[in-house]
Order: sequence, then C-alpha cells, then structure tokens
Amino acid sequence: MNLRKKMVMVCLVLSLCLTAAANVFAVDNSKVPVESTYATQFVDFDLNPNDDPIGKVVKYKKSSNVKLQIVKNAEKYKKTKKSLSDAESKTRTEEIDAFFAKIATLPDAERYTPEFFSFLKEHDLVFYELGKPENSAIGTMSTSVNDVSVNTPFGAYDSVNGWWEIWGGFNYTNDNGWWSERPTCWYGCDPIGNIGGYDTLGINLSGGTAGAALKDFNMQAIWHDAPSPYNSGKTGQFSYKVTNRVGTLDSSVGAMFLGQDTISSFGLGTDGYQKFANNFGAGSVVLKYDSKFANANGLARVYYRHTWNSTTIDSVTLNSDGTFSITIKNGENATPTIIGRDYSY
Repeated sequence: MNLRKKMVMVCLVLSLCLTAAANVFAVDNSKVPVESTYATQFVDFDLNPNDDPIGKVVKYKKSSNVKLQIVKNAEKYKKTKKSLSDAESKTRTEEIDAFFAKIATLPDAERYTPEFFSFLKEHDLVFYELGKPENSAIGTMSTSVNDVSVNTPFGAYDSVNGWWEIWGGFNYTNDNGWWSERPTCWYGCDPIGNIGGYDTLGINLSGGTAGAALKDFNMQAIWHDAPSPYNSGKTGQFSYKVTNRVGTLDSSVGAMFLGQDTISSFGLGTDGYQKFANNFGAGSVVLKYDSKFANANGLARVYYRHTWNSTTIDSVTLNSDGTFSITIKNGENATPTIIGRDYSY
C-alpha cells in the first residue's frame, strides 16, 4: 500500500472516531435536569441591578419590590418595540394563555424545562416566582385531599402590554380517584356522563391591587385520561373555558368559577379496550392586571372543591377575612374545600 493510501485510511479512521466521540459527549437538552435549567435562568437584582429579566425567573423579595425593577429592565431588553395590531395581540394572548394554563397545573419540579424558558424569551415575558409561605395560611385545610391537589400559584409580567398575571391551578394526582366516581353502568354500556354536580376553582388576592384594574380573568378546564387500560391520550388537552365568575367578591381581587366534570368515551382502542377521559381532571385560573399592579403586595391563595354522585356546589361567598366559603347541597359527597397556602406577590 503506498503512502497516499495509508494517509487516506488513517484520516478516515480518525474522522469516524471523532464523530463517535462527539455523539457520546453530545448534550441532549431534553434530558437536562429541570433544577440545573432553573439555576441558569434565575435573575437576582441584588447581585446585578441591570440584569436582563426577559425569559427568566425573578423571585419575590420581602425586603424590596422587585416588580418595579422587572418593569424597568424589561423595557430596556424586550425585543418587541412596536405596537401590535388587534389580530397580532389576540393571537399572542391566546398563545400565552395556552402556555401558562398548562404550566399552572404542573408541580414545580416539572415546570422549568428548556422549552419553558424559550417560550418566555420568545414572547418577552418574565416569570415572577411568588414568595413561599412562612407558615401555614390561616384557614388552610390542606393543599391536597386524597387524589387531587392545588399547585403553587405564580406571577408573570408581559413587557409588551405592561400587564401582570397571577395564575393558579389544580390537577388529579391519581386518576383512579375520579374514575371510581364514574356513573353506574351495567354490562354493555359506557360509564359516561357527569361526575356529580359542579366543582369550583378560583384564586383570591388578599392585600389589594394598588389601584390596578382587573383587565381579564378566566378558568381553563383540561382533560385527564382514565387509568390504564382505558386511557385515551387526551391528558393535557383543553376541553372548555369559563369566563363568568360566581360568588360574592370584590371585583378586583379574585375570581371563582364553576366547572362541570364529565366523563366522555372516545371509542375502542387498538388494544381492544374502550377509551375514556374526564374533561375537568385539571384546570387553571388567571387574574390579569394593568401596570399599576407593580406596586401591589399581598397574598395569593387558590381554592378548589370537588363533588360526586348527586352533590353539587350550592354557593360561593367571600368572607370578611378574605377567605371563601364554598357550600354544597344534595348530599355530602364532596371533598373538603382544598385551600392552597398563601404565596406573597
């Protein structure tokens, strides 16, 4: 073999080895731990007052109002400088609502993915992490009952329209819970229909809004699959949205909503099993405020109550101490009111 052929073979082998090594040591972003992603996307204005908060997490601080610094710095770093048309604004709002509605139903450990921060950056958003409770909230019964729990509420700043958003949500941690409450069905029929009467989900702010106007509010219901082998692949998809509040409350500090959970059938699967899902196995709520909310401070608290059989929600009342009373009728088949802990905004 002449020298030229030997050199070609050596180069070919070396190239193959380097390619293999690159594949071995390549980083798969989809497998980056959520904790490490979060740590690299955190802004502390005490360390760097001029830091860019767009696409990142800023934590509540008891010693100072970081919301004002968020507004100041976001104005400097945001990429969207022009005014949006009505159509552009509508599309953008729908995208953000859909994104945060799902985030609100997730536990903290599953929120901070690379895709999460990419979305924030793309839409000129700042994720405002509310202050953790120093102790259990007055009146708190539990953040979870049996197979369902309320999740940690959070805030967000939209640097394009100057609005602040406060989100909360709940989800079933064990879908056998609602599946066991399905309508009675004899052989040959599907166990579809309502699971009891209305459930209720909401969020309330104690402490006020510093004169900020409540610009929008809604509740988004989300599908949850029946347990295997009856799961239909619907988990995480949106089912319906509610925009009408219920209960007696100050028009600027909260919203409670009624939602009917219903089991639907989605036909026979390729495995031979009928497929089912609950249209309200998870849900989110949001309050949106104008720019004055940057001066507000107080506590955010999420509420949820579930019914089954013939029981339904009877009334929702705001008490003088800022808590909600949720009563039922037509029996006692209901969870206690699940009250989230107080998070500082």
